[in-house]
Amino acid sequence: NMEELSQLAITGDDEQREAVQSKADDLLKQSYQNGVIDYDEAAKLHLKFRDDMESAQVRFDILTDPDTAAENLLAGKYKMSDERSMQWLEKANSASESRMRARFAAEDRARRAQERFERQVAEDTAKEGDKLLFTGSLTTDWLEENKDALDESDYRYYYKSLRTGSQGFTDINIYKKNLKLLKTTSLRNLKH
Repeated sequence: NMEELSQLAITGDDEQREAVQSKADDLLKQSYQNGVIDYDEAAKLHLKFRDDMESAQVRFDILTDPDTAAENLLAGKYKMSDERSMQWLEKANSASESRMRARFAAEDRARRAQERFERQVAEDTAKEGDKLLFTGSLTTDWLEENKDALDESDYRYYYKSLRTGSQGFTDINIYKKNLKLLKTTSLRNLKH
């Protein structure tokens, strides 16, 4: 019954916590007066209830916001021993670090997903640009509309192709001439 009261205390505000504490004190007092427990046991139960209530509050605060809970522990907001405060402080710090690692991991996953998406968009746009270049339909308007989606090197490549003309990419005679040149020229004779 006392444990249930300590759990109820964490869901309310300070006024409700005081009401729960008062109810617990009344229950202990009645139990002592009725002879159910002796004075020493009532005192131990009173201290245990307060400790349970504070521990439940600290646990709730750590789950809600571990950084604020750690600050409150350091400021002595909770009525507990220094030893218990240090134990809870370790838990608060651990929870805070865990949240931080989870946040960093989520940000990293989101960044990688964005990079994959951007690469895919760039690849798809470059494929479209290749088709347009091959068919002779590549225009500066298309190039400027898709500038942000293209890799910088692809953009320069298409821009250069527009300036010099794409005939070299589609004219079979130029392809045959270059292939013949490659077959007759040794790699050692090629100079860059």
